[in-house]
Amino acid sequence: MPTEFHPATPGEALTFAAVIIAAAVVAAFLSRIILKMIGRRIASRTRTEIDDIIIEAIARPIFYLVLLGGLEFELRYLARVFPEAPAEAFVVLHGIKFTLGAVVAGWLVIRLINGSIRWYGHHIAVKTETRIDEEFIPIVDRIVKLVVFILVLMSILSHFQVDIKGLVAVLGVGSLAVALAAQDTLSNMIAGFILMLDRPFRVGDRIALPNGRRVDVHEIGLRSTKFLTFDHTIIIIPNAEIAKMTIDNISYPGPRLRVRVDVGVAYGSDIDKVKGLLAEAASGHPAVLANPAPTVSLVKMGESSLDFSLFAQVAAYQDEWTTGNEIRERILKIFQREKIEIPYPQRTIHIAAAKDEPSTP
Repeated sequence: MPTEFHPATPGEALTFAAVIIAAAVVAAFLSRIILKMIGRRIASRTRTEIDDIIIEAIARPIFYLVLLGGLEFELRYLARVFPEAPAEAFVVLHGIKFTLGAVVAGWLVIRLINGSIRWYGHHIAVKTETRIDEEFIPIVDRIVKLVVFILVLMSILSHFQVDIKGLVAVLGVGSLAVALAAQDTLSNMIAGFILMLDRPFRVGDRIALPNGRRVDVHEIGLRSTKFLTFDHTIIIIPNAEIAKMTIDNISYPGPRLRVRVDVGVAYGSDIDKVKGLLAEAASGHPAVLANPAPTVSLVKMGESSLDFSLFAQVAAYQDEWTTGNEIRERILKIFQREKIEIPYPQRTIHIAAAKDEPSTP
């Protein structure tokens, strides 16, 4: 036979309510102690600090959520033992409790995500060769806080039966307006994020731009990339434009690079001798690799000269210009020694006399 519930006296009810509050406080402190114990045990078994950061991030919000759970039980108990109490009072108290719970839940999410972002910034971003990570982290942090704030606000308004359709429409129109106004900035940021993932070049790499100009990658940012020229000036190009370019990465896949030297000699020169002398000039240079050996090709029979191309490999692309210049100097000295003529541009013109005109004596 079911027993009938008999409300306690006001004194007993308040005493039991105090016991509930005390139990909630004890449970909240126990939750923090248990989380710390779990954190120590996990930390002793792992090398990463991400688990410590997560435990630290959720410890305080969990403490307050347990207290709010005790408050929920308290309100249910009081509503049961005091049925004659105004219902509006309990509605208001439940609304306050829900608002606090939503705020604490949002706070927990923010602390959890920010802790993960902070760990990434301290352990991953500092090891990368770009500044995209460092610039992207504060933006992600602000976006997370804004999104969580909007979700918490909409949840609270929905609980109090406030129509949020107008708010959603305003947010949608506002987001569209911001996106249109910042279209170029957003496209550069997205392109910068793609550069971070795809990594077509790294800081310190030497690349050739579409116009043929060779530059060194100085800094890769979220909105733009800076290149250092041989004149020691900086070229700044938006990331959205870089994403559309065809870029020749001279530093990839390795630092070794082929040096090309073009030379023209006079017609009548001994081709085999010229090729041997060119190979000798390159092979004797200390920066030229022996394997693969330098090669020489007759690439063109021009109007005034026989044109040869000398190809040699250097160990580091930074030596390209210096090595090429020194090889040209060696070639010039060798040709002067061996009497190999480097011709000036010249053209032979034959003038034929007309048939009806006497030839000049």
